[in-house]
Amino acid sequence: MTCLALLLSIQNLQAQKTLEYGIGMGLNYTNLIETNNKIESTITKYSGKLSPSVFCRAEYNAYPKLRFTLDPTILFTLAEEDDSDSLITVDEKTHIEGVYISSPIKAHFNVIQNFWASAGLSYSYLVNLSAKREEVTSKLNNIVDNRNLVSWQLGVNYNIRNWVELAVNYSRDINGLYSLIHTDANGLVVSDGRVKNQMIQFTVSISH
Repeated sequence: MTCLALLLSIQNLQAQKTLEYGIGMGLNYTNLIETNNKIESTITKYSGKLSPSVFCRAEYNAYPKLRFTLDPTILFTLAEEDDSDSLITVDEKTHIEGVYISSPIKAHFNVIQNFWASAGLSYSYLVNLSAKREEVTSKLNNIVDNRNLVSWQLGVNYNIRNWVELAVNYSRDINGLYSLIHTDANGLVVSDGRVKNQMIQFTVSISH
């Protein structure tokens, strides 16, 4: 009986551990925030673009209402220049495009039935950052002093039959991409700040 109980316990633990593979599509709303002397300003406005993400999910079910996930993801982002404060409306705006490889680690808490809430941290590596205006693309990698980004994430998701997931996630950089130095007319440094990403992402993913 003891051996049988041990075997059942092992099988139960193995059943709780799942390794899933899947693909997902996301619609990302991304902007860049400058943190300067504890005062935040938006460098670019929210701009949405359907961007693909491909992930491989490793999932550990610790308890019936608690699970942990690791989702290595290839992510594309887009931010658009904001001319709302300008007297002149520009037809051709500058678009900032980024390519990241991310590895978010999150804890998921079951709220009710198929609804889950999640929170965690993500490590991201910036593969490329570029600006596009009037069909001319310029690399911005030379101004980036930090390609290794750490961000915190919050999200909610709804599971359909355990293989389709609808999710909304919010993430924001902790350390930032690069520094901005502000000078006066004499060239003296007035203040400096860090430029950070923040993103709201809507995803539909299929895993098995």
